Amino acid sequence: MSIEKYEEYGPLIKRIKESIQKDNFGQTIIIEGSSAVDKLSLTLEIIKGEICHNEKGSSCDKCIACKKVDKGNYEDLLIIESDSKRKTKGYSVSQLREEVIPFLQRKPISKEGISVLIIPEADSMNEASQDTLLKILEEPKENRQIFLLCENSEKLQVTVRSRSSIYRINYMDIDLENSMIEESKTFLNMIYKKEDFFTVKNFLEENIKSKEDLVLIIDAMELNLREILIKGGNQFFSLNRLIDIINILEETKDILRYNISYKYAMKNLFLTLTYYDDKGNI
Repeated sequence: MSIEKYEEYGPLIKRIKESIQKDNFGQTIIIEGSSAVDKLSLTLEIIKGEICHNEKGSSCDKCIACKKVDKGNYEDLLIIESDSKRKTKGYSVSQLREEVIPFLQRKPISKEGISVLIIPEADSMNEASQDTLLKILEEPKENRQIFLLCENSEKLQVTVRSRSSIYRINYMDIDLENSMIEESKTFLNMIYKKEDFFTVKNFLEENIKSKEDLVLIIDAMELNLREILIKGGNQFFSLNRLIDIINILEETKDILRYNISYKYAMKNLFLTLTYYDDKGNI
């Protein structure tokens, strides 16, 4: 497998490959995309393209460097686990100080001579953690690379973004690989009509059986809403209401990051959206 697997994302992949081949890919990279996109797998393929002994910009999947990344034992690769998986919010300052700083301070030990740090869900960091991250970025070390994976880079501080190369996987490039597009349109129609509680509840329970299903329908809803937003709204949703609904959807995805029951998040979502008006009242 190589980065070519992701060519469905269009010009982005070509741009990444060319940047790697020209040795100007960057030291801090933000990979931004919907939760429907496996950003970690994409990032690992990018790293293989950087360190591959045979096919720079892509990967041969055969050399020792590619094999080590695939097997998860590349000496100079660190993927830190967000504290959300430890039932606390985001990344703590102590975690960055104890895991990230020592890793970046030590010299690379691999033949390829580059240390790579990956921070999934980087946009879940609070202000204090981002301040710590910024101090790390302000003192870059040679042959170190940091990948920040996120759904919404706007949640990162401006100073963090300004020190990073940003690669966005556009919504229109995403294959949601589900029938949730139609379900999301049905749900939006229910929101507009303010369908009764039990009708909405039964519809969601029939179509959402897991956290993953809920994330997919939210992504599909955001795709539909952003298309309407680009057109300036429609007869069903004003611009203000579109923005408010998108914010509510983003808040629901934030809730899901913190190991909250998807059923609770789903119930909270449809109660909020179904009875939400243009003035922000429930």
